Amino acid sequence: MRFKLFLALAFGFLLLLPVAAQDYKTVDDFFEDIPSLNGELQSNEVILPKPADFLIKDGNVLVEIILDDGSLKDFYFSIENSRIVGVSEGKSEKFLYRISTNEETANSILVSEDKAESILSHYKNKGIKIKAFGFGNKIKLSFAKIFFNID
Repeated sequence: MRFKLFLALAFGFLLLLPVAAQDYKTVDDFFEDIPSLNGELQSNEVILPKPADFLIKDGNVLVEIILDDGSLKDFYFSIENSRIVGVSEGKSEKFLYRISTNEETANSILVSEDKAESILSHYKNKGIKIKAFGFGNKIKLSFAKIFFNID
């Protein structure tokens, strides 16, 4: 149970927090709504839960989605003092973690009734990949994977 909670909160939370309450059917629907989501994040305080704030307190988390046509769409979350303060389309100059997936996986998560379970399943099946950048972040991610017995 701790593994499932950690994975859903630490990784899926970053990918889907603002998406979970929305009714998106496709990745394109999500990308069209990024400006609105950014406004919501700036007006409503969103604090990372304890497992996730272990991994990141300040910085950007990049999410890359490989589309079916082979092109790439990116967006990133900006985090300050363990709070998600914004989401923007594109690739930030600096990021601490990169979450990668493909369009089919992202669409599957978006339409899933149980998003946490969907994220867990796709992560276990290597449909979602997470990479840390910087020595300290790599150590934190490795420690988290060992402690929660993931990978």
